[in-house]
Amino acid sequence: MYGIEPAPSSVPYINKEREKVMKNYHANNSASQFLGGQLGASSGSFSGNFARGKRQKHRLIAQVLLAMVIGTCVATAIFALGNTKPQEKVVEKVIVERTVAPKPVLKKVLVPIRTIERGKLLKPDMFKTVERPVTAVAQDTATEFQLIAGKFAVNSIPANRPFPTSWTSDKNPSNIIASTIPKGFRAVAINTNATSSVEGWARAGAHVDLHWITQMGGELSAKLLVENVKILSAERQVDPNSDPAAPIPTTVTLMATGADAQKISLAANSGQIVMHLRGFEDETTSGAPLGVLTRKNLSGENNYDNRTVIEGTVIVTGRHGEKIEMALINGKLQRKDRFVEINKK
Repeated sequence: MYGIEPAPSSVPYINKEREKVMKNYHANNSASQFLGGQLGASSGSFSGNFARGKRQKHRLIAQVLLAMVIGTCVATAIFALGNTKPQEKVVEKVIVERTVAPKPVLKKVLVPIRTIERGKLLKPDMFKTVERPVTAVAQDTATEFQLIAGKFAVNSIPANRPFPTSWTSDKNPSNIIASTIPKGFRAVAINTNATSSVEGWARAGAHVDLHWITQMGGELSAKLLVENVKILSAERQVDPNSDPAAPIPTTVTLMATGADAQKISLAANSGQIVMHLRGFEDETTSGAPLGVLTRKNLSGENNYDNRTVIEGTVIVTGRHGEKIEMALINGKLQRKDRFVEINKK
């Protein structure tokens, strides 16, 4: 009826069912529909059972085939592993090329052989020449002795170390005054006041004439000692641009020749020294006579007295320890005993 042939064992069951249906067919027309439904349900149940059995069979076959395939793959893998020789490791050799750095460019510089203390006068035998990379040499590094010849070390310069030329100076930093005195000259200090220092304008850097005021032959007299003397410092101040409002210096240091320094020292201890301030560009002589000026000269009674006058004396020690009396006569220092003998003749 449904295109599916029933199994022989199920035929009696079907026939019996048909008989029951036929009995009820004529009793009620709707019974046929019920029968159809029942038959359909019965046939559907039979067909479903048959289909399930078939599917289970196919599933079993598939499982067997799958197990066979898996077993074959496992066996093949085991066989392959058993017959495969261990593969040797391949070590790849890497050749590293050594890069040779270029040689640095060198420059010759000066370095001290030993540490040079501050204030030392630099001399050629204090240094040696070495080579240093250009990149490590500063622009103002001393490279040759000519750059620092005659200079002083401003700072302590370590041994074997390049140094800048700014560490040197033309003046000795340990003694500014001494570094400014040329050969053949001396520094001599005198006491001053507002009058003798031209109201304090006679300061460092100025040039002055020195006049000696003292008693000569019982008279107060004046005499020109030295002309155009430079003032090195005033009250230990060496800056010529010092504050004008600063206190008037009580001492000044002068630069003079050895002979003039001796005259200044003697005159300072036997009278008073007065400074006459010069203009900065004035290099001429003062025009004052070298003789002695007295009060009589001021009144017009006499001209300058050109007599030989002993202006002062000093006792010095000779080479053999003897005491010698020296006299300042007309601006010159000489032995007093010889001067007296000459005048007696």
